[in-house]
Amino acid sequence: PTKDEYVFDEAAANVLSGNIAGDGSLVLKVYFKQQFTVEYKKGDHGTFTETKTENIDYGTTTPTEPEVTGEAGYTFTGWSPEVAKTVTENATYVAQWKANEDTKYKVEHRTEKLDGTYELKDTENLTGTTDTEAVAKPKEYPGFTFDNTVEGTVEKGNIAGDGSLVLKLYYTRNSYEYTVEYYFDGVHDDTLDEKGSAKYESEVSRSPEKSMTHDKKNYTLVSKDEDHKITISLDSKENVIKIYYELDELKDDPKGPDTPTGGDGIPDKYQISVYYNVVNGAWDEIEDNKETTDVDESRAQVLDVVTLKKDDKPSTDEDAEGELEVPVVGGKPDKGYCAGEWDKEVPKTVTKSADKTEYTYTYEIDNLNDDPEGPDTPTGGDGIPDKYQITVSYEVEHGAWDEITDNEETTDKDESKAPVLDVVTLKDKEGKPSEAEDAEGELEVPVVGSKPDVGYWTGDWKTTPPETVTKADKDSVYVYEYIICKPVEHDPPVKKIIYGDADNTSDVFKFTLTAISNDAGVEMPMPEGSNGNSKTVQIKGAGEYEFGIIKFTMPGTYKYRIVEEKENNSNYEYDNSVYDLTYEVMQEEDHLVCERTFLRNGQEQLDEQVYFMNKYTAPVSPDNYENPRTGDNIYVYVIMLVISSFGLVVSTIEDKKRKKEEVK
Repeated sequence: PTKDEYVFDEAAANVLSGNIAGDGSLVLKVYFKQQFTVEYKKGDHGTFTETKTENIDYGTTTPTEPEVTGEAGYTFTGWSPEVAKTVTENATYVAQWKANEDTKYKVEHRTEKLDGTYELKDTENLTGTTDTEAVAKPKEYPGFTFDNTVEGTVEKGNIAGDGSLVLKLYYTRNSYEYTVEYYFDGVHDDTLDEKGSAKYESEVSRSPEKSMTHDKKNYTLVSKDEDHKITISLDSKENVIKIYYELDELKDDPKGPDTPTGGDGIPDKYQISVYYNVVNGAWDEIEDNKETTDVDESRAQVLDVVTLKKDDKPSTDEDAEGELEVPVVGGKPDKGYCAGEWDKEVPKTVTKSADKTEYTYTYEIDNLNDDPEGPDTPTGGDGIPDKYQITVSYEVEHGAWDEITDNEETTDKDESKAPVLDVVTLKDKEGKPSEAEDAEGELEVPVVGSKPDVGYWTGDWKTTPPETVTKADKDSVYVYEYIICKPVEHDPPVKKIIYGDADNTSDVFKFTLTAISNDAGVEMPMPEGSNGNSKTVQIKGAGEYEFGIIKFTMPGTYKYRIVEEKENNSNYEYDNSVYDLTYEVMQEEDHLVCERTFLRNGQEQLDEQVYFMNKYTAPVSPDNYENPRTGDNIYVYVIMLVISSFGLVVSTIEDKKRKKEEVK
């Protein structure tokens, strides 16, 4: 069964069927019950899901209300109408909401940066009623001004329930004036002031010249880089850059100044000037920081500008000190000079009291040099002042020096025989060059004794050189003499043989010894009584004679010739033989020996005999003209027999060509 707006109630005591009684007592009963719908609505600001419950029986407990959520910035205040405990009718419940009065929002204050962009300076965290209008209030920031024309400005807005409202205010950076001031030795020159303006907190700087001319004087910058920049403040009077210069006209390098206007970059009040002079030579080198005013800088006066310091800072105190930069000197003397010394001690450091001091370096005279081919200095000396030296010389006779050291001077083309100069440096006991009378020096005596001339032998010093000498030994001469070798001698004989009619002892025969040549480079030695290079001796009749002793004092080959002089005596037939005598003279240590060779008409005479045979023919008289002497043939025979016997003797002589004869 059905019924509008009702529903069959099965639980009820329904009598839906029965036997129809005749008495009409059958009653069928059908029970219906009433049903309703209950809804929950979210209202204007709810965010939960709405619910709807239908077919709710009458009197049933009202369905549970849903979990309520709402929009940010709103608070749930209940249902309208109030929810009934049981359902008695259709019901719609609507959630009720109230705007929060403490909804958050922000106000951001942004200030201009120096690059023109903006940065967050401050944030205000405020509250207000949700969905009402909020208006931002500008703040005061020193150096900045609120500017509502800046793009992005949000001065007001609706307060969002979720707190997302952000109002934004922008402030531009103000500009302020600044001044650049110049000071010279502490005095402000306002005619040079520079004016300008710059944004607040910006940095303004200057890069002043290291030096500048002011009132026709050179000044150098003394203020530091950090003094040349400022940060712009709110007070223009504080926005001042002060640049300080101090007088700077001293410099010691005119060719390469540290500053373009003439100074050296250090204020003169911290400096003094020291001068250096050089005499008889030049500076070895000149530092870049030294000033010379002469065209020939190598000899010019040198200016040393010394900066005085205290605690490693420039100072004007009397005890402030500075280091000298002394020119290098001593290596470039003029010719005839050598390294010398300063006229006074040059200190390492000086104070203010040394201002304008001069120091003079003088090269010493130095002409002495005992090695002209390899001098120690290019100017001719040996690098040691002559006042500390004496000269000693050595000479050699009849020979040569074994060797000559580099520090010994010879002036002869043949250095091995030339006089040797020894320049001796005299020194004190501490080994320093000295002019004292007792200062001593060691001789460097040439090595000698092994190179005698030909015909000479090791000798000795005529005066032995001492190990050390003093000033008193100046110009001493020491002579080494090689001794001559012991000579070798020979007395060449000559023999006269007469054959024929009879011996004639009354006739005189002449024989001449002639010097031919030698390769020893000496004058030909001859026997005593010679006339130049020849000597003639006489033999009366037959016999033997000696020319005299020939003394050989030098090795070499000596050649002589012996012949018989032809007289105008027709009774003799003269021997035309020519004897060539050769002496080979040789040296054996301290004495000479010789080997002799005798040639007769080009044929060697092994017995070294020089003889001439003359045939005598008696004059023919009228008494015996027609009776010739028969004895002549017999005498000839005898002579020939003698000659044969002589030849036999010669053949028995030892077969040698030379005979060595020791010194007599």
